Order: sequence, then structure tokens, then C-alpha cells
Amino acid sequence: MYIDAVGGLRIFCVIMGIASVLVPKRNVYLSSTAESTGMRVDVPRISLTTFKSLTRAKMDVLLAIKKGKHTPEEIERFVEKDRSTISRHLLSLEESGLVRKIEDWPAHYEITDIGEIVIESLLSG
Repeated sequence: MYIDAVGGLRIFCVIMGIASVLVPKRNVYLSSTAESTGMRVDVPRISLTTFKSLTRAKMDVLLAIKKGKHTPEEIERFVEKDRSTISRHLLSLEESGLVRKIEDWPAHYEITDIGEIVIESLLSG
């Protein structure tokens, strides 16, 4: 099944939920257009629990990375949370596929394609 999604985060969640229910054991391919670049990106299959777990604090971390804050120290200053909180959020976002670590020492993070779609959808909605 191939799905081309546009229309923000809500429609994205609905489409992924429907696809997961209708074809749980088949390949589902979802693509969208990243609003920031206009490029078509393939979206990995993710669960709806990923979206339900996106707290305001995690969204602030995503936004910090989008604005060029790539190290935990920079993110900590941007969102005004302590280091352990930032580390937990980064780990959760990385496990969800929304960010990825691009350097280990010192740690640097970037938003993945799906993270871009999520943050752009939320910022535009």
C-alpha cells in the first residue's frame, strides 16, 4: 500500500492509524513533502503512541534542534530545563525516530525527515 499524505499532523496520524489497522502485516509506504525544503520524504512506519508521547517539553527540544541547537548543552539553555531532563527527552526522541545522533563526542543531534514533518506540521497548525 502506498499513501501520499498532506495536511498536517492530524491527517498524518489518521492515515498512519488506518494503514496500521487495515494492513498490519503488509508493507505500508508513506511519503510526504517536507514543508521546509519542499522535498518528498519517505516516512517510516511509526506507531500512534509516538505521537501521544510528544509532550510540550519534547516539542521544545525538537524546536531547539531545528533552530540550530545541536548539543545537549545548547538545548538545555534554549529550553531552560536541566541536563537529565534534556537527556531523557533526547533518548525518547531518538528511539521514536524523530532525531538522530550525528556525533558521539561531543554529542550532536539533528532532526530526521519524520521529525521535520512533525515539527513543521505543528508549527503551521
